[in-house]
Amino acid sequence: MLIGEVLIRNPRQIHPRGDGELVAGFGAGVDLDQLKAAIARVALELDAREALEIEGAQEAAREIQNFWSAHGHLKRSIADARRVIDQANSGQGTVGKLLKDETLYRETTASMTNLKEILQKINQGQGSVGKLVNDQEFYKNAKLTLQKLDKATEGLEDQGPLSVLGIVVNNLF
Repeated sequence: MLIGEVLIRNPRQIHPRGDGELVAGFGAGVDLDQLKAAIARVALELDAREALEIEGAQEAAREIQNFWSAHGHLKRSIADARRVIDQANSGQGTVGKLLKDETLYRETTASMTNLKEILQKINQGQGSVGKLVNDQEFYKNAKLTLQKLDKATEGLEDQGPLSVLGIVVNNLF
């Protein structure tokens, strides 16, 4: 029970007499009721401060608990990362093989060299893909062919399958 609660519930505990007479030892002119009221105010203030301290302590305890929870998660994450690094260093798993396997390194390097050569040929306009990417005339011809195909198929929605095939072939050639 808080101090203020004791004083408010039973003010006679302040002085055994409790009859409004002057309290011995405090000097003349001190009214017991005024003293009780002053003590009650002080007790309420102390109770309020005590409640704030309790609330602050509870908040601090929650923050400490949150800290330790985060600490545990971080510790587990670091341990997991350490296991992955150890496995990679020992050549286990995909990353480990990429880091440690010389054969895989040589094959990857050869593949990258081949890819580089293919891309160079495309950029120089060599081969079908190179012509498609670099040759404007090839682009124009492909566009013209697609336009002819689109025109040939405009009226086909109402035709049967065999007549559609005949119309397409006649329009293209």
